[in-house]
Amino acid sequence: MNEDVGWATGLHVGAHCGQLLYREGDYLGNTVNVAARVAGETAANQMLVTAAVHEIVKDVPDAELVSVGARTLKGVADPMEVFEVRSVGWT
Repeated sequence: MNEDVGWATGLHVGAHCGQLLYREGDYLGNTVNVAARVAGETAANQMLVTAAVHEIVKDVPDAELVSVGARTLKGVADPMEVFEVRSVGWT
């Protein structure tokens, strides 16, 4: 991860987007589970996102997302393409 993002040392971030269920003060569902599994694939100071997130942010000026290939995630039937966020395109 580029240092210009400004994340604290050792931070692991994974993101996915989709439908959420909110019940009794907690978010539930497949979207939350996939995001957690993607976060588990990260190295320190790295942000990984799924193709669903990539599709939403791919046209953000100066955003740089690079495919790191398909990952097999626990509890997910098919491998998912994952992207590393190298630059977020804002300061």
